[in-house]
Order: sequence, then structure tokens, then C-alpha cells
Amino acid sequence: LGPVAVFGASNFPLAFSTAGGDSAAALAAGCPVVVKAHGGHMATAECVADAILQAAADSGMPDGVFNMVYGSGVGEALVRQPAIRAVGFTGSLKGGRALCDLAAARPQPSPVVAEMSS
Repeated sequence: LGPVAVFGASNFPLAFSTAGGDSAAALAAGCPVVVKAHGGHMATAECVADAILQAAADSGMPDGVFNMVYGSGVGEALVRQPAIRAVGFTGSLKGGRALCDLAAARPQPSPVVAEMSS
């Protein structure tokens, strides 16, 4: 498939965020992952990202297989990036719809797998 963008959730940062199911599934399928960390738990996200990077290195995965970005406006730029082939999202209905709209508006639309709450 190719690189997958994963948006970290605001709640339960371990299971639904940096090392959540979207990241694990993409890595297991051999896809590089770029996580857009949620600003509400940056220290946790960085700690988990460090563990993922170490595990990737220890298991012989290539450099760059996992990356984490954060900041305002980064999510939109990430979804618009042509190299991103799919998006995983856990969060609000409003946020999920916005990402779906961005992904659908690309010259080559990308799928969005979203778990959204109202």
C-alpha cells in the first residue's frame, strides 16, 4: 500500500494513539507509518515513539519505517501529501469528516479508516 498517516486520539494514548491498532496494523503489513501525535499527551507519545523506534531497529526494520509529527496544521498537510496512501483516525466526528473530505479531494483519493464519536 505505502505510507500510512495515523492520527493519535485524545484519550487513552497507548491503545488508540502512537502505538495503537492503526499503527500496529500498518507496520505489520509492511507500511511505513507517520503518526500525528495529539497535543494533549506529548510526553507519553514521545516515550512510546522511542520504544517503537527501538523495537523497529532491534527487529531489522528499515530506517524511517516509523515517524511522529506534531503541531497545529500538520494534520492537513499530512493528508494532502501525495506519498501518504491511507489514513487512520480515532477521534471526533467533526475531525474525522474533515480528514475524509481532505483525503477525498486529493487528485488520487486515499482511504480513511476512522473510528469517530459524536
